[in-house]
Amino acid sequence: MNEDTILIVDDSYDWRKTLFGMLSDEGFVVVLAESALDALGILNSRSIDIVILDIRMDDSDAENMDGLLLAAEIQNKWPSIKVVILTAYGTVETVRVAFKKYKVTDYIQKNETEKLVDVLRQLSYKKKNKSPKKV
Repeated sequence: MNEDTILIVDDSYDWRKTLFGMLSDEGFVVVLAESALDALGILNSRSIDIVILDIRMDDSDAENMDGLLLAAEIQNKWPSIKVVILTAYGTVETVRVAFKKYKVTDYIQKNETEKLVDVLRQLSYKKKNKSPKKV
């Protein structure tokens, strides 16, 4: 059983519901947020290991914060959290910026959910099997 807690941030209810079911079945503890503002509230109140977020949030987000700005905020305040972008709006430039400037862990198209599960398993495995540094 996997004990990692994953926060899914996506303005689409259908995607949140789909990912919740899929990742819960994989043994992850899953928490849902429909906006960047909701995600920040959750991150301030509980321990999260991995955040999966959409790049585009709709206008219902009070701060109108898109996924990359949220990724930057997460990396600034919680640098140990792994951030995975899951989006239908990927361009080569966006991918480059996401990795270089925002230091995301991975960038996956929404139609590649099997790849998402593989990436999450790898991240979880690496965390559990991290060998202590020699002094």
